[in-house]
This record gives sequence, C-alpha cells and structure tokens, in this order.
Amino acid sequence: MSRRALFPLAVLFALSCAGGDAKDDTAAEADADTDTDADTDADTDADTDADTDADANAVLVGAAVDTSGNPVSGLRMQLCYHVCRTAESGADGSFRFEGVEGATHSLQAVTPGDTSVAVPTGLVTLGADESRTLPVPMVVVPYDARRDINAAGAVTSGVLTVQADPAGFTEGLYTTDYGEVYFAAVSVDPASAGVPLDTLSGTPVAMFHLGNYDGVLSPAWPFSVEGTFGLTEGQTVEIFAVDNATKTWASGGTATVTATGIQSGNGSGIPFLTTLVLVPTAG
Repeated sequence: MSRRALFPLAVLFALSCAGGDAKDDTAAEADADTDTDADTDADTDADTDADTDADANAVLVGAAVDTSGNPVSGLRMQLCYHVCRTAESGADGSFRFEGVEGATHSLQAVTPGDTSVAVPTGLVTLGADESRTLPVPMVVVPYDARRDINAAGAVTSGVLTVQADPAGFTEGLYTTDYGEVYFAAVSVDPASAGVPLDTLSGTPVAMFHLGNYDGVLSPAWPFSVEGTFGLTEGQTVEIFAVDNATKTWASGGTATVTATGIQSGNGSGIPFLTTLVLVPTAG
C-alpha cells in the first residue's frame, strides 16, 4: 500500500482516539460530581440529624396523685409537641421523660380505659438542655357528672353549666370517646392541682377539667359558674383553655362576676374541652 493511502487512515485513527479520551474525561468529571453530591447529601443529612438530636436533651420529671394524696400508678402520661412521648407512672406515681425537645409541650395525665376520670392538662416550656422537676404532683380526679348532649340547651356538671350545641362540637387530636358528644366537668384548686401553667398570663382563681376530652367547640359554648371564688361583683375574668394543637392557652373571651357566680360575656365561652382557667383581668 502506498504512503498516500496510509495517511488518511492514520488521521482517522488519531481522531478516534482523541474522541475516546474526551468521553473518558467527561465520564470521570461526572463521577467526581456525583461523588461530590453524595458527599454533600451525606454531610447535610448528618448535620440535620445531629442538630435534631442536639435539640432533644431536655428532661421532665413529675408525679401523679389522687385527691387523697396517694400515688397513682399506671397512668399514661403524654408529653406532646410534634408527636406525643408517653411514660407510665410508677408505683410511687412518678414519671420521667428524657431526650425531649426544647419547646412548649402539652402534658396530659390519661387514665387508660376510664373516661370517667378527668384528663388534667397543662403546658410545659423546656429549654434545649433543661432538666426540670414539677414542684407539685398532678392530681387525678373523676368528673362530677357526664351529660350526654343530643340537642342544644343548658347542661350542668358540678358547678359549671354550659349552653351546649352538638352542632358546634368536633373531636380534637386526643379525644378518647370518639363520635360521642357529652359534657363533663370537675372543679379543682389551681394552686394544688399540679397543672403546669407555663405561658399563661396571670394567676387563675378557678380551674376546671372538661370532657369529652379535647373536644373543639366552635362557636365557643357560653357558661356560668356557681360561686365567686373570692372575687367581687362586677369584676372581669379572662377565659383560657389549653389548645393541644397549637400548645397555647386559647382565649375564650371574658366573663363577669355576678352576685352569686360568674357568667361568660356575649360571644365568649369555652373554646376547648380540656383544662379551663379563669384569670382576673389586670386592674
């Protein structure tokens, strides 16, 4: 074969090799990018996990007793933020939560299988690394009475009467008697009930645990209370109830002290069937 014939073949071979090298270089760069992305993703995931774990170092310790001061064992204590952590009260009534997020949580004392017993509920705000012991045991007490609600009208349980409307009732996140509409209440002393009152503005003079637990009332149910709780006629109190969804004390408006009790104002009432408190207004 002549040298003229070999020259084009040599050129084609050289171009073919150059093309293959370019492809190899591109693939190598793609592999490097993939490795970098994988490393970045791994680092990001690790950082996120580490940050989440680092924020969940709080500890909460407490106890539960009955109205005679005796320890109550077997309670399902629920500490709820994005999800609910659970702990069972021991023979001495004590309970403990560890690895808790630094945030405001709702704390609920649930008696498993017995909805005739009220569910004391309060709010606890914990720092990221805080270790806290509740100073007063949570008191577990049965409701005074359960009143089924089939139609709108006045319903009384203990010293609390509500203008109930079943059309305004919906189940909440933690309603136990799902599908049932009833009203139950019990009055407790806010100073000795052991309910944590974090983020509540003011000092309550009255406290009630309500059921069907965690029911959402819209519009709020108007109410009246027998007894003035040491307040003077004409004085105004603010109405608050625990909102388990937002972990706040939801306002139900205001109520006024009468000669014999307390009456909610127009458009005011009970927004949630959880723990209700009445707080005197400033001044």
